[in-house]
Amino acid sequence: MNYSLLLSVFALIVISGCKPSIPTSSGLTYIQMPKVPIAVSQIDVIISPCVHEDNPLIAVPLSVMLKQWAKEHWEVIGGRPRMTIGINKVDIKEQVLVCPTSHRWTAIPNSDIYKASMMVSCELTAPNGESMGKTDFTIRYEQYVPEHYTLAQRKELWNQVYEGLINQLTTESNEHIPRLLARASSR
Repeated sequence: MNYSLLLSVFALIVISGCKPSIPTSSGLTYIQMPKVPIAVSQIDVIISPCVHEDNPLIAVPLSVMLKQWAKEHWEVIGGRPRMTIGINKVDIKEQVLVCPTSHRWTAIPNSDIYKASMMVSCELTAPNGESMGKTDFTIRYEQYVPEHYTLAQRKELWNQVYEGLINQLTTESNEHIPRLLARASSR
């Protein structure tokens, strides 16, 4: 192993002030970014009862990951509305890609894919319980999986799928939620 290269990379990270990814309580890693201030009184994350959270390759339920994400990503700075982030549908599956050969479909070697999607709704509620606005969006993430991967390698890829899904949630929520707050404040 080239220890001088490893030491150089570590020194570059320390000197540049960048923080390496740090494991969270969920066991996944995220790039630590500054919290985004949001003018709400409280943030609740609600998982629809119809969302099946169990995945034998992931040790932590999706609801735990999402609550941790909301806590780490948003900084509640106080405000009139209460925000509820609802996860209405999650679809995570392994799919074998196929291609046409002759008159039938056959599996392509080394071509599994993990596909994930999540339907999200964000609603603002006034202190009296009146709705101040709502936005809905869907996020998607895919990860290709070589067929010969071991269970440990597949587990790591599932972690990447969950991380990718939550990172995509970050990107989409950073776009949709400020617009929702702007519409609510102009009422």
